[in-house]
Amino acid sequence: MAPKISIVTVSFNSVSTIEKTILSVVEQDYSEKEYIIIDGASKDGTVDLIKKYSDRVTFWSSEPDKGIYDAMNKALDRVTGDWVIFMNAGDIFSDRTSLSRVFSNKNYEGVGVVYGDINQYYEGFGSFVRRYNDIEHSEVPYSICHQAAFTRANLLKKYGFDTSFRICADAESFLRMFKDGADFRYVPEIIATFDATDGCSSVNFLKFYNERVRMRGIRRGSLLWLMGYLKMLLNTMILKVLPKKMYTARQYKRLKRIYR
Repeated sequence: MAPKISIVTVSFNSVSTIEKTILSVVEQDYSEKEYIIIDGASKDGTVDLIKKYSDRVTFWSSEPDKGIYDAMNKALDRVTGDWVIFMNAGDIFSDRTSLSRVFSNKNYEGVGVVYGDINQYYEGFGSFVRRYNDIEHSEVPYSICHQAAFTRANLLKKYGFDTSFRICADAESFLRMFKDGADFRYVPEIIATFDATDGCSSVNFLKFYNERVRMRGIRRGSLLWLMGYLKMLLNTMILKVLPKKMYTARQYKRLKRIYR
């Protein structure tokens, strides 16, 4: 029997992006699925779009929350599937067969997380595929994207998301599972596309770095910590000086070289 997949979208004032996400989910050719949308009390027309497709959504709500990871935790209370994937507003599956390519006639007995590749898109520049086939085993929880990862529902409900992490709670959740021995299984499939255009030019590098340091147990003030801190400080300064489009172009070219 095919496993049931729970797809979750969390949103807040996402009227310009949520419809493509909804269509990407409801048009999947995999029948054993449910769709849950948790909105953070949007005021921009997002809720009207959710209502437009309400007959194809298993459950949705719109109420204030304490941020993206709080909303993702709320969603877990509604999940009834065997596996969970978060396809948040603006994210889309790579095509209508993404779920069936991963789960039809596949056996993942004993596996906790199934993850694949991700297509990373930058408006005005293009996209490239981040492939994880040769990633070091110890780096898996730090590096994989939640848009391309399916997690056992009972496992994710056990670990949840630590909302004290404002940027990296998804990676931190994966890390706790990993340390406790969960099996992470790679599949050579492009699962989803996410728009990194705004993310690469709006992230708080120092806050991101501090969360990563906390995850890795690096002592603040150590030489290793200082080297990383100076790198993030430089990125912050460059971001303040360069126009947004130039900075995005810089990031796109740099990352494309890494992952080509």
